[in-house]
Amino acid sequence: MLLRLLGQPPNIAHKVSSTLSVLGLVAAGFGCALVPASLDKLAVPNVVSRKLVDCTLDSDLFAISRATEEWGAVQRFLEMLDTTPV
Repeated sequence: MLLRLLGQPPNIAHKVSSTLSVLGLVAAGFGCALVPASLDKLAVPNVVSRKLVDCTLDSDLFAISRATEEWGAVQRFLEMLDTTPV
């Protein structure tokens, strides 16, 4: 995805598993990141978001739950999504 946007491989200096960690690294001055648009709603000091224009990238979304989910509301929500376990 970034190769297509930049025309060259990106220089990835840090990899983290948490979106909040990404925001922390950006706030600390360790670079920039592509993040879901929903993070635009978070107010993080020293972080500004910019909408990408003319960008037609898309991404797959997954609904996750416990493998042995017993809570009825979660079961019904997953049924409503018509999901198939991966």
